[in-house]
Amino acid sequence: MQLTGRSILTTEYPDQVMGEKFRQVICNFQFLEKALNLSLKMSLTVFNRIHALVDKAMPTGDGLFSGQLGLSLYYYCVYSLLDETDYAEKSIELLEEVMNREEQSSGGLNGYSLANGTAGLGYLLSLYAREGIVELNLEEDFAAADEQLFQHTLQQLKENGSPDFLHGATGTMHYFVTRCSEPQIRNYLEQLADAFSQLAIHTPKGCWFPSFIADKNEQQFINTSLSHGQSGFLLILLELIEKGIREKELRVLVEEGILFLLQLKEAPDPARGQYSYFPSLVLAATESAKERGHSAKNETRSYSNRLAWCYGDLNIVLLLYKAAAILDKPLWKMMADEMGKEIVKRETEPSTLVTDSHFCHGSAGLISYYTALYRYSGLPVYQSAAKYWMEKTTIYLDKEIDQHYYGGKEADLLEGLPGIALALLSFQYQKETAWDRLLLL
Repeated sequence: MQLTGRSILTTEYPDQVMGEKFRQVICNFQFLEKALNLSLKMSLTVFNRIHALVDKAMPTGDGLFSGQLGLSLYYYCVYSLLDETDYAEKSIELLEEVMNREEQSSGGLNGYSLANGTAGLGYLLSLYAREGIVELNLEEDFAAADEQLFQHTLQQLKENGSPDFLHGATGTMHYFVTRCSEPQIRNYLEQLADAFSQLAIHTPKGCWFPSFIADKNEQQFINTSLSHGQSGFLLILLELIEKGIREKELRVLVEEGILFLLQLKEAPDPARGQYSYFPSLVLAATESAKERGHSAKNETRSYSNRLAWCYGDLNIVLLLYKAAAILDKPLWKMMADEMGKEIVKRETEPSTLVTDSHFCHGSAGLISYYTALYRYSGLPVYQSAAKYWMEKTTIYLDKEIDQHYYGGKEADLLEGLPGIALALLSFQYQKETAWDRLLLL
């Protein structure tokens, strides 16, 4: 955001007729402008270093989050920010290579997930078709793949499969939402929404959804995160509500789901080393748990100070902002504002668990997260926080690049260099990208 204001900074009033207070306002604007311009220059310089390494990347798979499709998305986002057609051509070239391997049954996609499988390919094709950089009729050309993906996802939801965002059913729903104007895709989404609703565990305090990443025994824990748990599930349901899909039924579920999360909120206690408002995991109150005496909070709730895209308080703050806007719940926005103003003060390693620059749970993800929260709230503290973490990211990268810290992860969007580069370049131009939208920001 440009902070200059010509009518103020180039005022024609002589200094002697300006009050001290007005002069101070001008000085503050000039200081903020210089600080932001310096930050932008830093972000672009570091982006160029990273981009040179990404250009040499040799991905080992084809997935959207850590393979060749991810590199294709990376170059598309760079194209959308820099408007240089060479990047668009590189993006399409990488996509075509993946498509050719899939047609020859030698592809590197793994299963059906958004992160590594068919849903990720569909998401990228849908994006490029909407933006007009490829000529595709997905209703015809991808119909068989869509049907397979739908049937697999429906089976996941009905047969105790994972609703996980990155690796399970809600990731597929996120892809289908991008094409929900198509009658067949809308029909798929309605059936998936109905099946997902059946997973809800209703309690007097609200509802939650069982989930797991790899081990089905994890379903005894209520995961509150965006990447694998409640926050991500509810954000996907909000997308469906926005598109008018099972709107009445899903509104009730989202409201109950948010109420369940809010009743978990506790005041942070830094003296005990607890900085988070919300637990990352909660042991479900099953009868067997009650019999074992698992009713004490310190036994049923697991706290982490993680502050990141994947886990932590910011997930629930984002959820509250989006739900407040979509469901017309101004109180939830007020709650998000109140928590957000405190969360931005968490800058130390113990209070954030941030130790490096990568996107998933490092400093680069916080640049994009705080930038997104500024869009939803208009609170300047989020802008300042994004700037702080941009500067931290450049400091981390100065060492990491020299130490080849991301060796072998030059094509990994979440945990490697491309995601960091996109966070820096998006900060440079103060523009949202397709990478942000993919990640629900």
